[in-house]
Amino acid sequence: MNRVGTEVRESPQPALSRFMSRAEIAAYAAVGIGFLLTGLVALAYIIVIVPVTLVREGVPTAIITVINELLLVVIILEILRTIVGYLDARRLTIRPFLVIAGISATRRILVLGAQMALVNSELPPELFERALWELAINGGLILVVAVALALSSRFEPATAHEGETGQ
Repeated sequence: MNRVGTEVRESPQPALSRFMSRAEIAAYAAVGIGFLLTGLVALAYIIVIVPVTLVREGVPTAIITVINELLLVVIILEILRTIVGYLDARRLTIRPFLVIAGISATRRILVLGAQMALVNSELPPELFERALWELAINGGLILVVAVALALSSRFEPATAHEGETGQ
């Protein structure tokens, strides 16, 4: 329905949409770089803190510290993997978030169990009971996350897992 000789003006929506899409990608990229740098700083922190913890508090506490910090780095990198996956496929999946939840719960169980082993019988009964509840809740969370991961693998398209490790 264009008449000859009349100028057709493009709607500002496509240009605005392209701009917003590029801005979104830039923001995700900036956040991704932030997570990458945070992961690298966390690794450097581990290298610095281990000798100090070994000298001040001994091997068991140093081991707990290393496990705790390394699992935190894994969580940070898994979030980074989510961002990279989004930038590659332009869609988010639930799987990386489930992995992060599982790692977080496992991290807490390992650290809490190790801390309880260090204090042995010095832990007051109410704190011991609270720690047992926390262990049970995190264990239950891991079971729920495992079921959710199994279900997500069954129902998500195969392309959603490309680029992830182990897929």
